[in-house]
Amino acid sequence: MKTSCLRFVPLLLAVFGMMSSKVFSQMATFRPGDVFDMRMTSVPDPYGQPFTGTYTIAEDGTVGIPLLKDSVKAAGLSMDQLVKAIDAQLIAEKIFTHPLAVIQLPPQTRVVTLGGPGMRQGTSINYTSDMTLSSAIMRAGGFSDYGNQKKIKLTRGGKSQFFNLKKADKDPSQNPKLLPGDEVEVPE
Repeated sequence: MKTSCLRFVPLLLAVFGMMSSKVFSQMATFRPGDVFDMRMTSVPDPYGQPFTGTYTIAEDGTVGIPLLKDSVKAAGLSMDQLVKAIDAQLIAEKIFTHPLAVIQLPPQTRVVTLGGPGMRQGTSINYTSDMTLSSAIMRAGGFSDYGNQKKIKLTRGGKSQFFNLKKADKDPSQNPKLLPGDEVEVPE
């Protein structure tokens, strides 16, 4: 009985792996400045070639796609939603009848930057969806001996807020979840 159950372990791991990537693609949303790679499937190779490449989301939250008259709104959309928006516009403009865009995020495009005199070292770390202010600081090497845990500056989208990690045990709002592109500065 044990050996027959062990045969299903690789299958279960594959199913859970597909589910977690699906959950990520539904949860993560694009922001201005994000970069992604795209290619077209379900169309003959020579016709899909102009769409293959690396794209950057503009400050206004849109992305220009070759041959489309209008830019596609991308900011705030998940990967699945952006694929559907691109496919829909390609169909609406009668470029393709059954396109399927495939989007991939290069991992280095989603980072959180940490620095300041209160850090052991300044660095950029790869973003993860469960990253909090305190976990990012620890992953980056932690506080220096003189790091001020009471006035940590978090800058997001050009706006700054200050957080006190000394109070985070009693007030979880002092340890916010981070987003790609966030900048953290720890003073002395």
